[in-house]
Amino acid sequence: GSEGGETYVPLEDRARIVLTSTPKFAKILSSKYSDLPVGGVVKDLFENHSRKVSRSLVQDTSEYVAAGIMSKAEDWTYELPEFEEKVAAIGMGIDGAMLNLREEGWREGMVGSLTLYDKAGDRLTSVYLAAPPEYGKDKFLTAMDEKIRFLGEKFPDATKVAVADGAKCNWSFLNERTDVQVLDFYHATEYVTKASEALFPKFDKQQKDWCEQSCHKLKHNKNGAISLLKEIRERARNIRVASARKTLSAVISYFKNNLQRMRYKEQAEKNLPIGSGVTEAAAKTIIKQRLCLSGMRWLKKGVHTILALRTMAQSGTNWTQFWAKVS
Repeated sequence: GSEGGETYVPLEDRARIVLTSTPKFAKILSSKYSDLPVGGVVKDLFENHSRKVSRSLVQDTSEYVAAGIMSKAEDWTYELPEFEEKVAAIGMGIDGAMLNLREEGWREGMVGSLTLYDKAGDRLTSVYLAAPPEYGKDKFLTAMDEKIRFLGEKFPDATKVAVADGAKCNWSFLNERTDVQVLDFYHATEYVTKASEALFPKFDKQQKDWCEQSCHKLKHNKNGAISLLKEIRERARNIRVASARKTLSAVISYFKNNLQRMRYKEQAEKNLPIGSGVTEAAAKTIIKQRLCLSGMRWLKKGVHTILALRTMAQSGTNWTQFWAKVS
């Protein structure tokens, strides 16, 4: 009308226009923005596609797409790929990464991964989720719970395996939801290295040899962790340097607290994962590589946008399925 007000355009509605972009162009914008700063997206579109766009168009469209992903999270389900091999295990882990918020400074964002393995222990696919910093992590853990339940119902015979570092807050959540718990082998070897440095501070070759032998024992001997803990305790009695004794005490406590999660030979024989590399890689690729570039400080709204886009894009075929639903 001449007095103004909202307009309704049937063609735009049927064409699934995303703000002012077609679905295809909205997909291009949001995909590029999930990987590049807004200035990089504008430059890429102009130099490589002869398409001049404003920074606000890139940001507004990407935020709109991310809001759609989040709003449809409960209503839309995404099919997993068809696997030639049966899913034998579901590996899961939780990790965090620090990012800089304008209002609060450096805070920890969370990432979760759920990975499907076949009976040979080969990785089939991974699904990721992430959340901005929050006190208590309730929203993140609720979302993680829903993913675990979904995969558990889809693959009821699969062994649920938790693989994580020694953080108590992670295990308080994972213990109740998994059949097997494994301390990440790499983190365990870091403590073996600390012990070797404390036990042999002046003998580089002896230090290196003992460390390698101990890591091998830890991984390949049936009671490797128990045997290694006993050996470290015995050797620690002869150490008189205060700093070395303090280090060895920390190593001994770490082993005692995680002993039941360090049955690496047993898990390896069952072709179950013993490393949390998938989860730690997710923390780097989903959070650090995009949200922690030089000089970046974020509003929570922007963090929500990036995490929604990147987790969707990196979770199997979910990105393609999302746009198929949009269209």
